[in-house]
Amino acid sequence: MTLLWKKEQVPLILNGKKTVTRRFKKPFVKEGETYLIRIGYSKYLDKKIYIKRIYTQFLCEITEEDAIKEGLSSLNEYKKVWTKIYGEWEDTKKIWVIEFNLV
Repeated sequence: MTLLWKKEQVPLILNGKKTVTRRFKKPFVKEGETYLIRIGYSKYLDKKIYIKRIYTQFLCEITEEDAIKEGLSSLNEYKKVWTKIYGEWEDTKKIWVIEFNLV
């Protein structure tokens, strides 16, 4: 398996601005493994990411610095993106954090 990415996130990964992603569900990737970048369900790039760390946190624990590592300019912008993808921002929701770097 690998992580699915939205097409607008891929340039952020490729230029090194996005080094973390947060997901609602437990990811099907493992720490220490390398995966091809996959856009949506069918397109793979010839670029790979290395999974450095996976852990959980609550949405309310995300900081401005975390939002910048997500490739965005602020926590407020991150909240808008999260809400667009998942429908709501629930402070007490536990989420999965995946730290990675481009190989």
